[in-house]
Amino acid sequence: MKQHLLLVSVLVAAVLPAATTWDMLVWGNRSPDMNAASSWNDADGNVSTVAPSSNTVLFFTTNAVVQPVLTSSMTVIGLHFHACTNSTSADVPKVHPADGEGGWNYSGYRITGEPDAVLTLDGNTDNKGWTRDVYMATKGTNSIAVPIVFTDNRKHHVYSSGGRLVFEKPVSTHATQEFVIGSQAYGRVVFATPNPEFVPKYVNIQGDVAMADPRAFESVPKFYSSCWSWGQSVNGFASEKACHLINETDEPAVITAESIELGDHDGFGIDGGPFPMSNTVFRANMRDGKSIGGGTANIVVKEIVCTKPSEQKTFNKHGSGTLINLGGFCTNSIATNVLYVSAGTYVAMIPDGLSRKQNVLNANVYPDSPIGARIAVNFDYAPEHSSDDDGDLRFYHFRRPSGFAAVGGVRHVNLYGGALLRRDLKHPVLAGDWRQFSTKLGFGAEGTDGTVVLDNDIDLNNTDSNGECSVSVWDGDAFVDARFAGSVTNAPDSKPTHLAVRLSKKENGVLALDGPCYVTSDGRVYAGGLLVNNTIACKYVVYDGAWIGGTGRTLNLEIQSGGGLRPGEQGGELNVSGSVSFADGAKIIADVGPDVHGCANFTGSDVELSATGAIKVELQPVGEVVFGAKVKILDWSGATTTDATAFELSRYSVSFDTNVFSRARLSVKDSAMYLSYSAANQGALKIFLK
Repeated sequence: MKQHLLLVSVLVAAVLPAATTWDMLVWGNRSPDMNAASSWNDADGNVSTVAPSSNTVLFFTTNAVVQPVLTSSMTVIGLHFHACTNSTSADVPKVHPADGEGGWNYSGYRITGEPDAVLTLDGNTDNKGWTRDVYMATKGTNSIAVPIVFTDNRKHHVYSSGGRLVFEKPVSTHATQEFVIGSQAYGRVVFATPNPEFVPKYVNIQGDVAMADPRAFESVPKFYSSCWSWGQSVNGFASEKACHLINETDEPAVITAESIELGDHDGFGIDGGPFPMSNTVFRANMRDGKSIGGGTANIVVKEIVCTKPSEQKTFNKHGSGTLINLGGFCTNSIATNVLYVSAGTYVAMIPDGLSRKQNVLNANVYPDSPIGARIAVNFDYAPEHSSDDDGDLRFYHFRRPSGFAAVGGVRHVNLYGGALLRRDLKHPVLAGDWRQFSTKLGFGAEGTDGTVVLDNDIDLNNTDSNGECSVSVWDGDAFVDARFAGSVTNAPDSKPTHLAVRLSKKENGVLALDGPCYVTSDGRVYAGGLLVNNTIACKYVVYDGAWIGGTGRTLNLEIQSGGGLRPGEQGGELNVSGSVSFADGAKIIADVGPDVHGCANFTGSDVELSATGAIKVELQPVGEVVFGAKVKILDWSGATTTDATAFELSRYSVSFDTNVFSRARLSVKDSAMYLSYSAANQGALKIFLK
């Protein structure tokens, strides 16, 4: 045992500042009573003859068996957890079972206490070193399940260099100085309980800081961070030294701080569960540029203020989450700063919430990532074009779908001069062509409740695509998430015919083509819905889980198994001219409701209306279905068919929600198919007697 403890003393000396006068006690597992003098060894491995005092730093090695219990209140300078993993001595006690956190096979302590016991960290003592307070150098989990009080008027530190350091009980401080929370490598400091008395002047985040309780930082008046983003090697492991404030719960974090301020350098993430900080100002020192985001957090801030502005510095929104800015973006800046959205969604609730100079959507940072970049607006957005190209909206994306989303209703996006997108300025496809864009566009966003309308025309052949321009639309709260109001073309004279680009639809949202679509290449609907509300000049193939509908006119359709034909736009007629084929397992989705129903009218001469198997009619309620009706859903009276196998009634079955509908059946009469249905709850029967 002594051999092991001597090794501990060597490791301890490597961690501490050279000039100290502390009493250093090492946990020796002789008693579960943390206060007992016989439970401790000094730095030389000798059994201590004194209990810990106010001039003591307590060291815990991870080769222990007995977990300490604080039997009464204790005041010390610091609390250090240090790994002792290199010893091979046979008399070293067996380590505790590893918690597996981060994949590291190391054990950890859980310090418990009697009901009234409190551990006080005395910052008033001159300890001559920044490693004061709580320091962790292991890669497992160490938990402190007793209340901790940090004394007033000094700077305090909590630090983890490789594992989870968890505060299970309330942490109290009314210090007038900063409270520094830091980590490196895979380290994380976790506050797992409400801390109403945790009120330092401000919290300086210097690593990964997590909330395992949404009220952990409710009383903190200000957060500050000044992290470099660079690669480091910490304890032998590669590290990205960025700072993160993490909500480990699904509940909204309760943050009342008046500001989160970034210092001279970049790199700050707000991750995990939602952060509704509507009273918190995000302040960014723009000397070196700044970034916010990361993870999946939905973040709300009062406004974004740029301090110490610098020409052409960027404010970068990254990560897959959503940043909602209720106020202005750098409106106080005397120089120009650029909003740069590289991933996720940035939501501007007022026009001042967008950059004064230009906005950038960048989706070419991590080519293998599916995360798109989107600007969501709560107003109609029409950026102006200036002669020096500084007024345009620049899209640098190549592999990730990026574009716009809407908040609060129908919002129009109208880019200057009829332009759509400008591709990578460093590598233009056709110099001077302001309507170049890449192969993937993205519209709408999860959680947005409006419909974004792109007013501009689109020429697919002004891309560098090798055959497909895919439009990804994410499913928000509105039925239609995005609309193309202008025309869509792929004129063959602008590109060789064999390179003519098709327009395909991806993701679970709904895209409406309100303008004419002159695309000659066959299109695809891979997911979600595509509404044709004008005309299309090409064939569309609809795959499993997707559907096509609208109130315009389609040409040829191929509905594969699991794919659907959904006439109208939650009501209305879709005209289908040309051949239509239904594979076995294809669907017809019928929208029905009060005075609402969708119908497909098949027209044309020598049209094949064929089916190779069973077809399912799926009822979708629009509004409250109270009574019932008989409505026409298919009409082929205007078609001269060479194959009408698609309308043999025996092929069809009906599927509906029994909580909404009590019955539904199909019938055929005069080259049309009808759907009769009744509501599940038709209300009480009323009889009036006179």
